[in-house]
Amino acid sequence: MGRIVRIRRRSARSAFPSARPAAVEERPNSGAAGIRRAAPKEVEDTTVLLAASTSMRTVIVSKLAVQKGIRVLAVADGEVPAIERASQKAPDVSIIDMNLGGKMEGLAIARSVQRVAPTTGLLLLIDRLDSEDLSIYARDFGSSWSYMVRHRTEDGALLSSVIQSVARGVHWLDPEIRRSIQNAWEIAAKSREMDEVQELEDQPGDASSKSTSRRVSSPGDGWQGKIRSVGGGKVDASPAARRKVS
Repeated sequence: MGRIVRIRRRSARSAFPSARPAAVEERPNSGAAGIRRAAPKEVEDTTVLLAASTSMRTVIVSKLAVQKGIRVLAVADGEVPAIERASQKAPDVSIIDMNLGGKMEGLAIARSVQRVAPTTGLLLLIDRLDSEDLSIYARDFGSSWSYMVRHRTEDGALLSSVIQSVARGVHWLDPEIRRSIQNAWEIAAKSREMDEVQELEDQPGDASSKSTSRRVSSPGDGWQGKIRSVGGGKVDASPAARRKVS
């Protein structure tokens, strides 16, 4: 009896194997060992320009040195160096002592810094304000600035928190002087209204329609000088009334 030979035929699929399957992307498992995670994005420090007296700079720099996320980029002891460093460094926040260089001189320095570094947030360090200061310097208090009482800078954590807020565009007013600053803004707004009224009255026009009787405001007048006698009657000099006339 002859030997039986069995021939095993391979299927078409096995005879012609396809290319290797594409690798399946593995999703990382937070608990699996050996899987590399992407490094967290590093948060940049908030940079600060400090324009103040030597003694105040020493205190503030030492307080901020132990606070995370704050870096004193430059210091200045007067208007010229403050302007130069603000222009060159473009700090996130500029801290300016209101009395740097003289009483209230820091207000002018702040405006100069704002002109050369418009993106910097301004934090003014001030003392309590009396009524005379408010009446004289009312227009110099920027309404977009933040204000902090000088002695509170000794609290490094509070100062750091305020700096971070200012860097984010938050308008911060120290509770101890909030009412005084708001009073200064109100006085400045009323003063500008008076100037606008005066400009309107100084414009050339029909002389017969203007009265020669004018009421001039005095320090104790409570800004009632906004109501002036024109053409024999009282006229509301408020902005809304002027818009109606125009």
